[in-house]
Amino acid sequence: MKMKKLALLFGILMISGLFSGALYAQDFCGEITTQTLYMGKNVDIGTVSIWNNATTLFVMYRVTDPDWDLDELHLAIATQLWQIPQKKSKPIPGKFPYKISFDEDGVKEYIFEIPLGSWTDGTNLVVAAHAQLKQFVDGEFEDYYIYESAWAEGNRFSRQGWAMWFNFMVQSCNLG
Repeated sequence: MKMKKLALLFGILMISGLFSGALYAQDFCGEITTQTLYMGKNVDIGTVSIWNNATTLFVMYRVTDPDWDLDELHLAIATQLWQIPQKKSKPIPGKFPYKISFDEDGVKEYIFEIPLGSWTDGTNLVVAAHAQLKQFVDGEFEDYYIYESAWAEGNRFSRQGWAMWFNFMVQSCNLG
């Protein structure tokens, strides 16, 4: 099972052009968690994958629809759900600690690299992964963009909204 997930990661990185060398055991520990990235509540638009090595947590956002691009990413990772920035059980992506905006063209994928710090093997993390997507429209009189929100699949923060979070356990890098 681990070899299939390792092969999946290798394939994703090779296709994306983010990896051009051999994948060594110290570059990848345990298993990858991959969640569907849903746009507008229920449209499968891509994936969010998370994995770690001995020192770093990696979170990759990937859009698979050719008509849409990533415009802004917002990511919060904590050990408790209440540590994710929110107001009345509704997350506030603009206050998430990890974020990035892209230029006018947008991108199809992006990887956050976060030092593990005090998160050791077996630490259960709560992950909230939000994306603002955009689609270019070649209008009859004027060109413009359409924007949509997307969340990685998981548990809902509350019944009032569709914002979601999921768990990831920091994987052990012990090879013996």
